[in-house]
Amino acid sequence: MEGSMAFVDGITYYVASTSYTGDMLVMRYDENWNYLGSKVLIEQVHFPTGMAFDEQRFYVAYLNTSQRNDTLFFPCYPNVHLAAFDREWNLLDDVAVTGYVPSENMKPASHGSSFMEIDCTSPTI
Repeated sequence: MEGSMAFVDGITYYVASTSYTGDMLVMRYDENWNYLGSKVLIEQVHFPTGMAFDEQRFYVAYLNTSQRNDTLFFPCYPNVHLAAFDREWNLLDDVAVTGYVPSENMKPASHGSSFMEIDCTSPTI
């Protein structure tokens, strides 16, 4: 489980993803590392790898893995996202930074890998 931490107003927030199909969640701990609870933030996510707090919002970078050949299994087509949450961890915005899409004209290779096209246009923020 890979994740990021932020210490805000006496609470440590740890953001990570569950294994395999993945859900991004935040876990809360007090100053003595007593567990205070958790909340699922976004489903089908892997590798939330950065978090920032600007006194009003939390920002988390992650890989969205919701595009899959099957709803529960790999391969998946990961896209980098940046999500913003309020102080209660309610989702405010979720911006795709990359736009990988499976190619309709390509078939997976016999050894299980997949082809994908890349949309290199920048999203409007």
